[in-house]
Amino acid sequence: MKLIALLFCPFAFTTGAFVFSGVLGPMADVLGVTVAAVATLQSVFAIACALCGPLLAHFTRGLPPRTLLLGVLVLLTLLNGASALAPDFNSLFVLRLLAGGIGALAFPLATTLAATGLAAVERAKAVSTVYAGIPMALIVGMPRGSVTGNAFG
Repeated sequence: MKLIALLFCPFAFTTGAFVFSGVLGPMADVLGVTVAAVATLQSVFAIACALCGPLLAHFTRGLPPRTLLLGVLVLLTLLNGASALAPDFNSLFVLRLLAGGIGALAFPLATTLAATGLAAVERAKAVSTVYAGIPMALIVGMPRGSVTGNAFG
């Protein structure tokens, strides 16, 4: 059961990162910017993730992984909620930057928690189970987000 719960960390992170891929046009219209500008929201998320991941891992290495993962997930929930309510492109850009930076800890923490305390032979299965959340997000999360976004604006 623990692995299934941890599987949803990469699922939620990946869905949050790419969920608006199918609604770039409508987002551009609402925000009053180009589709290319809206697409930079995914780029800034990914760049922040790449740059902040090693730094945050270094600075948080002494914290309990379970507590830290819970904190990361709460912050991501708040940042994604704020993103949905962002009044303009600049606010949304900053929120996506923060979400990407903080979210960089989600994958490694979920993986660490999944593999902790297991025999070496069982670790690969645990890690692969957690990482199954990524294709699930690409197959289920992103399309569902696009359908919802197109239906409700």
